[in-house]
Amino acid sequence: MTLTEDLANDGQQTPDPLTPMGPSFDDIDETEDYRLAKHKLDKTPTGHRKRSLTADMSNSFMTWDKFCAWRMLKLHLHHDPTNLLEVPTVELIFAVMASNDDEDDMIIIMYVTLLAAASLNTREPCRDSIFRGSMMINEILNGHSDRCYQEYRMERHVFVNLYSLMVNRGWLNDTRYIRVDEQIAMFLFIVGKRASNRDVQERFQHSGETISRIFNMVLLAMRKLAKERIRPPRFNRIPIEIEANPKYYPYFKDCIGAIDGTHIHAIVPMEDQKRYRNRKGITTQNVMCACSFDMRFIFVNVGWEGSANDCRVFESARSNPSFNFPHPPPGKYYVVDSGYANQTGYLTPFRGERYHLPDYRGAGRTPRTARELFNYRHSSLRNVIERTFGVIKNKFLLLRQMHHFSVKTQGNIVIACCGLHNYIRDEQKLDKYFSKLGGDEAESDLDELNPPPEEYNGPSSLSQREQARQMNDIRN
Repeated sequence: MTLTEDLANDGQQTPDPLTPMGPSFDDIDETEDYRLAKHKLDKTPTGHRKRSLTADMSNSFMTWDKFCAWRMLKLHLHHDPTNLLEVPTVELIFAVMASNDDEDDMIIIMYVTLLAAASLNTREPCRDSIFRGSMMINEILNGHSDRCYQEYRMERHVFVNLYSLMVNRGWLNDTRYIRVDEQIAMFLFIVGKRASNRDVQERFQHSGETISRIFNMVLLAMRKLAKERIRPPRFNRIPIEIEANPKYYPYFKDCIGAIDGTHIHAIVPMEDQKRYRNRKGITTQNVMCACSFDMRFIFVNVGWEGSANDCRVFESARSNPSFNFPHPPPGKYYVVDSGYANQTGYLTPFRGERYHLPDYRGAGRTPRTARELFNYRHSSLRNVIERTFGVIKNKFLLLRQMHHFSVKTQGNIVIACCGLHNYIRDEQKLDKYFSKLGGDEAESDLDELNPPPEEYNGPSSLSQREQARQMNDIRN
């Protein structure tokens, strides 16, 4: 008995153990399957016939029993394409292989071919955990307050307020499967913990393409937040941090902030790496920032190569009207280090004297001259920008080791983190990182990305010498 005859004999009470598991002949409609397929094959010109697996195999069937056998195997495969390793199916294959019947050989070849084609197109979900990202966020927000800070680098009420702000401003909206709070959580998880796309897939149970798309959506929203939050204070008021401290008042009562540059790790194409290597040999972007004395950013300039000098980046931002640099009003000034020119509105320390805070620590190392005393207080006041850099780099670890984003996206990430930094500062004055580095004598950890500072040695024109004399009068 051939395999075709055996399959057609459905009147037996006891099924043959060699019969494949799946649908039976009752699933095959002669009118809808055989005659329709045969009609299409007869009417379609050979030269224009669609070269599909079904058409090719249907063309081989000239009898109804052969077509039924092939259709049953195809339905059986569609019913459960994974049961090839089941014992009845394996025994069936070996039985047919041992047969000398050509029809049986053709059927088993078609069966294996269909199974191979189905295995190539079978999609199995990878992120199949029942503990979805939305469930995890609900658990974290309703659990211990430290969990939210550890996961998203902000207190629970700050996260909830950020969610409400994004929804009310229309900057983020729920998608079909992901709510706004989960979108924000994914972004914070990436920039805060430097999580990879694969890590986020496993944590939130979404595909890599979805993670990438949501990250870019939230990044655009955070850019809008940064544009709103990174703004200068009122310069007509004396900062409370100066007015309340006799070490600075009245000597620095006209100071409005501090300016400095920092290096953020960058991933760039091979042909651009030479320009982005700083003096430490690390590929970075040179970011110039200005901050107020409450550790808030008031200006951020990103995108410069790591090889660029701080003074060059500063002069570019100051002279470009489109950057909206907050110039100091007449009689006011920023404190800067010796890497910048001593000019009107920007007060530098005395050169050739001790300057950095560690130089004045320890027995017998207190300031001995008036110039050293000025440098010590100048360094202590300007230290606010170093502490601010320490907060943002410790809070958002992605800034220490960037992922493989485009150069433009890496710059946008820096701006977004600065905006989040200011938002957290506004919402939570006693944030842990701000409290740790809040004192004017506190120092952040040594940043391995920043090269040693270098003094300004640019050209000196008559106008610049006159401006330097004006600032020297302030120092004296």
